Amino acid sequence: VMAETRACLRTLARTFCDVGEILSRVNRFLTCDIEQLHFVTLALLRLDPKKRSLVYASAGLRGYLIESGTRKPIVLDRTCPSLGINQEMAVRTAPPVVLRPKQVAAFFSDGVTGALSANGRRFGVRRALELLRAKAELSARQIVDELHTAVEQFRQPEPIGDDIAIVIVKAEG
Repeated sequence: VMAETRACLRTLARTFCDVGEILSRVNRFLTCDIEQLHFVTLALLRLDPKKRSLVYASAGLRGYLIESGTRKPIVLDRTCPSLGINQEMAVRTAPPVVLRPKQVAAFFSDGVTGALSANGRRFGVRRALELLRAKAELSARQIVDELHTAVEQFRQPEPIGDDIAIVIVKAEG
């Protein structure tokens, strides 16, 4: 399912600019091809580095805007349910988000938040956001590495129960 999703995204992103339109079309393909009880959660972003802005469409995933020194992140809410369930669903694009210098936009899969420790506790959104806020001064690559390492250490020796995907966009200067 992920290979098909990736192929659709790569093909459609060369033809269409609107991220909501791209996900709407991917959804139509997926609902024809995947079995019941299978679905895809993902976020698709289009970045404008000159304006330090992004637009996104998000199927079943929330994102967060985080700044070092602020307690509460801004939620970038999902713009539709997961893909592959309703063929007629139109995915909307969220309004543009302008990133302030040093601000971090973070999207991560439920493999991060749902990672289980040996005693059955979940890593959780709060723990992920606390780590991101504490590491917000690092580079985007370092933030990804820190969150991934924290999840891996938290779940040891338990096996990975779901995919772990982390996307960090950081505005510099």
